[in-house]
Parts: sequence; structure tokens; C-alpha cells
Amino acid sequence: MIEWLSSFDFAIADIIAFTAFIGLAFVGSIFFAWLSIHQRNQTGINERLGMVTGYQAMGKNAGSSENVFRDEKDQHFLWKKVMAFVETRTALAGGRELAIRVIVFSSFGSAILIGLLSVYFGIGFLNGIGLFAGTAPAVTVSIIHFRAGQAVKSFYNYFPDALEIISRGARAGVPVAEGIRSIGEEIPAPIGPVFARIADRLKIGVDLAPALEGGIREIDLPELRFFSVTLLLQRETGGQLAETLDNLSQLLRDRNLLKKKVKATTSEVRVSASIISAIPFLFGLYLYMTNKDGFFFFFENSTGQLMLQYMAGSLLVGILCIYMLMKSVR
Repeated sequence: MIEWLSSFDFAIADIIAFTAFIGLAFVGSIFFAWLSIHQRNQTGINERLGMVTGYQAMGKNAGSSENVFRDEKDQHFLWKKVMAFVETRTALAGGRELAIRVIVFSSFGSAILIGLLSVYFGIGFLNGIGLFAGTAPAVTVSIIHFRAGQAVKSFYNYFPDALEIISRGARAGVPVAEGIRSIGEEIPAPIGPVFARIADRLKIGVDLAPALEGGIREIDLPELRFFSVTLLLQRETGGQLAETLDNLSQLLRDRNLLKKKVKATTSEVRVSASIISAIPFLFGLYLYMTNKDGFFFFFENSTGQLMLQYMAGSLLVGILCIYMLMKSVR
């Protein structure tokens, strides 16, 4: 293979880097697939054991409402928090299987695209590998983040309706388990499937606290935790469940309305930020159409490549700053 690559007049360093990259990518893919399958099997075993024994994952000795509301102590470590955030976003995006498919397709798509760009612009293997190392993870994270964001939006749009189903059922004397089952049948994803699994756990005899805890693992949002605590407190101490759920539902509707008002107010600023971010790319296209020698200078000349790397880094920092500012406004 090395002799075949040498026939294309590639440098030895480029050939070694390319071969090492392919080897590491292959080994990493096998390891990630094995780890995912192993963790999925272990998670399934733990969940089945929890259903059979009624084990409460957030602590055996504490009260059920306190178990759902608080976090485990080891999650205060940074690594545990990061992993919990990643698992939550992955679950919201569609699960670990979907994440694996996104990683595979993003890696192959980025490799093909960057390979074609490397051949066309002549940027070399080393620069191509560096570009791939930055592009493939960015595409993967962007897709998962987008899908998770869509799931969160859907949750906030439909969760007030789900609360009203249980509230109306409570006023009519319908058990909470039946209200949860109705939510699983009537409300779309991500709320519907999660509540359907909660209803299935309750149907086979699992206690309410671990059943709700399983749902919180899939949608770890404050509103769902507050809803879980409300149900558990009402079961233990009694109270006006319908009135509490109505107040929570109205609060969510008011907050969604406020978000829409903020989005409409800042629409002009967001459009301006998008235009500013697109100007460098439009200028590059204009330069390619009017002065190809000047355009290819940034790819074929070593000084031009350094300038291009500096411009790409500066552009990335600027886009991140704009994104953070827009996120703070939201």
C-alpha cells in the first residue's frame, strides 16, 4: 500500500500520517461499538433488576420524593456531570443507537468531502487529517444538539397538555396511572414514548418512584422532576393534585409565550448576526469567481495556509461569541 501511495508523489510523512489515521479510526470505531453494546446490555440488566426488586436508584434509605429530586453525590464531580449531560442529550436526540449512526455517517461523509477538497485544492494529507479531526466531531455534535433541541422544544410545547390530562383525570377520580397511560397514547414524542414506558413499569407492579426515575433518566429536565416530586408528595401527604398541576401547566404556557416574545423582539439582531457570519464565506466565493490565483494562494502556498488557518480560527471564535451572546438573550 505504501508503494502504491508513493506512486502519487506523496511525501513519506503524509503516507505515515494517513496510514496511522486509518488505523486509529478503525480501532476506535471497533472499541466504541463494543463499549456501546456492553453499556446497553448492562443498562438493560440493571433496569430489569430494578423493576423486579423495586430498587430505588437514588438511595435506599431516603424518602421517595427526595430520591427523585436530588442528585447523587458522585455527580458533583466534573466528569460525572459531563457524562450525565452527554447521556441526557443523546437520549433526547433519539437514543444511543441513533447517536452511533450519526457518528458513522458523519465520519464517512466528512472523510469523503474533505478527501475531495484535499485533492481539488491540494492541501495535503496532514492538513486534511487535521480538518477531518475538527469537522467530523463538529458535525456529529451539531446533529445531536439540533435533534435534542427539537425534542426539548416539543417537550415544552406539549407538556402543559400532558399535565392537563392528569389534572382532568384527578378531578374525575381517574387514577394517576391511567392518566400517565393516556399521556403515552395521546401526546407525541418525546413525552408520549417516555410516559408509555412509565405506564408499562407501573402495570407490571413497579413502584411509582422508580418508574418516574426511569423517565427522568430519559428527559432530565426540571419541569419533569417537579412533576415527579408533586406526584410523590401527593401520594404520601395528600393535597390538591389537580390545582398544583394546573398552576404548573399555566406557568409553562406563560414561559413559552415569553420566549416567543423575546424571539420576535431579537429577530433583527439575529438576522444581522447571521449576515455577519456569512460575509467571509461570500467573500471567499467572490474571490474564487474573480481571482482564482489569489484564492488558491491560501491553499497552495505555505504562508497562505497559515493565513487561512488564522482566519478560520478567528472566524470560529467570532461565531462562538455571537452564539453565546444570542443564547444569553434567549
